Amino acid sequence: MRKSDWLASIQQFRTQRNFAVFAGLALLLLAFGTAWGTQFKGGEAVHVREGEILDDFFAAASDVDFDAHLVGDLFAAGAAVTVGDSALIENSVMGAARRIDIGGHVLNSVRVCGQDILIRGHVERNVMAFGQSVTIDDRGWIEKDLYLGSAEAMIRGRIGGDVGGGCGKVVIAGQIDGNVTIDADQVTVMQSAIIGGKLKYRSGHEAKIEEGAQLLGGVEKMAPRASKSSTYGLGSFFWDTWWFLAAFVAGLVLYALFKPFFTSVKQSILLASWRSLGLGFLFLVCVPVAAFIVAITLVGFWLAGLTMLGWAILLILSKVFVGLAMGDWLLGRMRGGRGFPAGVSMFVGMLILTFVTKIPYFGALAHVMVFSLALGAFMITAYKYRTQT
Repeated sequence: MRKSDWLASIQQFRTQRNFAVFAGLALLLLAFGTAWGTQFKGGEAVHVREGEILDDFFAAASDVDFDAHLVGDLFAAGAAVTVGDSALIENSVMGAARRIDIGGHVLNSVRVCGQDILIRGHVERNVMAFGQSVTIDDRGWIEKDLYLGSAEAMIRGRIGGDVGGGCGKVVIAGQIDGNVTIDADQVTVMQSAIIGGKLKYRSGHEAKIEEGAQLLGGVEKMAPRASKSSTYGLGSFFWDTWWFLAAFVAGLVLYALFKPFFTSVKQSILLASWRSLGLGFLFLVCVPVAAFIVAITLVGFWLAGLTMLGWAILLILSKVFVGLAMGDWLLGRMRGGRGFPAGVSMFVGMLILTFVTKIPYFGALAHVMVFSLALGAFMITAYKYRTQT
């Protein structure tokens, strides 16, 4: 673009209307700018079981079943996400679902979060998995590192690198070529296990190591983490309380100013949960990546910063949106369908979310779910308002 054209364009943004239009277009470009030519699929079910896809593939549905050749990345969200045995993903897999089943061959990394996660394919780089239950099947082969955050973890397959993270209960029955560094309540090493490096664990109980297990680097039980002082705990409590009240008051003010919009977002969360979750997950992932790409250009730095600011504000308000929907649903069921004032519903829902997101291991997954639901519902509602006007 010529300098004269650029200066003329800047002058057009002096009016509020032009700036609003520009900001909206910029947000869309940043969210999907890295996915021009990308395929998007949604609905109740998405099944891709043959052929070759030359671009990145985004899927948001209750049931996502992918068993084809994909040259780019796979982004999937829904109730169930399955990557079939004959699938070939030439880049990475990112997913969020209640149940995730990763088979086939992934040439890069896998990053997933869900309730039940099963890895039974070949991953050439790293796996990061957060969920209630994570299983590396005996057919599973991860060439590099595995990072876990789960209540239960079972490792039967082969890990070419290190294993790290935190679990409630972890069972090792396969082969790990590197070190294992884990925080867990219970650590069990089965007879069939082979650990090429050192097993380092932090737990309130002694690890159970069956006879015949091979731990070539030895075993080390790490000292318990230093307990937080009462002063720190009290300060943390007041800090968390301050943030909770600030978000709640901001939610009340925004609700009073934009009641129809908040009501529509709440309905999207309650009536289109999986669609909101899928779209929100894609938005959660795509915007920072796209903003980074735009930021490295000379004219895009300030635009990327503005968009990331809006993205961060939406994340902060995510508990407000989801809390309002959750509180309204719970209190409505308690009173046989009769609703409570929005402020009461918002307070109850946000309070529940605050405690849920503090649960060890599960809290990270809960945060992702809350962010995705709120962002997806916001996008759906914003699109409805845009089409109506």
